[in-house]
Amino acid sequence: MKVYAENGARVAGQLFGDLLTVAWIAAWVGIGLFVNDLVGGFAAPGRKVETAGNDVAAAANQAAQNASSVPVVGDLLAQPMRTISNAARQVSEAGVAQQDAVRDAGLLLGIVIAVGPILFALLLWTVTRWRWMREATAAANLRDGDADPRLLALRALVSLPLRKLARVGGANPYAALDGGDPKPLARTALRELGLEEYPISRE
Repeated sequence: MKVYAENGARVAGQLFGDLLTVAWIAAWVGIGLFVNDLVGGFAAPGRKVETAGNDVAAAANQAAQNASSVPVVGDLLAQPMRTISNAARQVSEAGVAQQDAVRDAGLLLGIVIAVGPILFALLLWTVTRWRWMREATAAANLRDGDADPRLLALRALVSLPLRKLARVGGANPYAALDGGDPKPLARTALRELGLEEYPISRE
């Protein structure tokens, strides 16, 4: 299976297309990561809420411990502090949940933004390259085997623009298939696919 052409200019074009596809994918991955980081910045209020809740809970818990050491009324004095500590922990948990929600939203948004252009590039590259690989492999097999060059000439007649056919085949390109010399059209078909022409030994 042909992966790259045999002609230097066509190979350079294919390599450029490969690099361009990789660069496109890398760019959109970078954009997705940037969006993820940008949205992630909105988690800052959640971190502040978490920190404040933890600080209040720790202070209230310490106050409850101190109050509980007071004789007779210690438990009565400590109970409101424990209630405040529990409420502060719930506030802290709400801050953590807000951060998780923002991170999930950032990740999802980054993926949604990046995946479309990446899939489009991969689909375009795959379809284009696979179509060329099939055609080039078949043409190379015909060239290297014992197939009649009129098969490649026929491909040239079917696929090439009329202006190119006129330059190669003259006023009546079809005459190459009807008892004429099919080699010029066959060579043109090979060149159009980026393949080398017939080996000298087969001329």
